Amino acid sequence: MKGLLSIIFCAIMLGSTQAQTRCELPFVLFNGHTSGAKVTLQEVKYAPGLLIKVEGVTCYDYKITGFNTRFYIDGHCYTSTETGSAFTTEIKNEMAKAKPGSVLIFENIIVQSPNGKRYNIEPIMVTVY
Repeated sequence: MKGLLSIIFCAIMLGSTQAQTRCELPFVLFNGHTSGAKVTLQEVKYAPGLLIKVEGVTCYDYKITGFNTRFYIDGHCYTSTETGSAFTTEIKNEMAKAKPGSVLIFENIIVQSPNGKRYNIEPIMVTVY
């Protein structure tokens, strides 16, 4: 019986550790898409900003404090450094120039957890079709 209780206790502790780890490392979506997605011109045009997700649900406990952009549009490269998660007028103007084949990269994404700790999370890249 003691061995069975130890296994159950370890399973419970492992489960809670995994949940904490997943919540501490959220990922970012571009208009509902994960990195590597192909997006339409309409989706690019109406994207309001980046969104944090954790395990398939919106995570309002974390906030994006900044990110860098790298857009490859029609043979030109546009870069910027932004604060917050919303797209600025400048970013929206650059994204409006997108054509099929354009690549939009959002990198060096910094999120802040509820306890104030900051994380640099995985970049996201989408291709316009």
